[in-house]
Amino acid sequence: MVGSPAPVSSSRTSLFRATLLALILNGVLSGVFGLLLVVVPALGMLTLVWIIGGYAIVFGVVMLILALRLRARHLRTALGTTR
Repeated sequence: MVGSPAPVSSSRTSLFRATLLALILNGVLSGVFGLLLVVVPALGMLTLVWIIGGYAIVFGVVMLILALRLRARHLRTALGTTR
């Protein structure tokens, strides 16, 4: 199977490039955010409040979804109808 390593190698290379691009973008955005914090501290505090609030909302929704899934699994197990 001479031809099979090429697609795997190609997909790994594209994954590496996407990861590298994400790391570079993350670094640039972190630098810009750091400069904004130095120039306008109030904007940084407001941004931090929004980030924490958004995280709390997402975390709450995820916990609700997991709780409902766990409850459904518990009911299936109690009734003896496991999947």
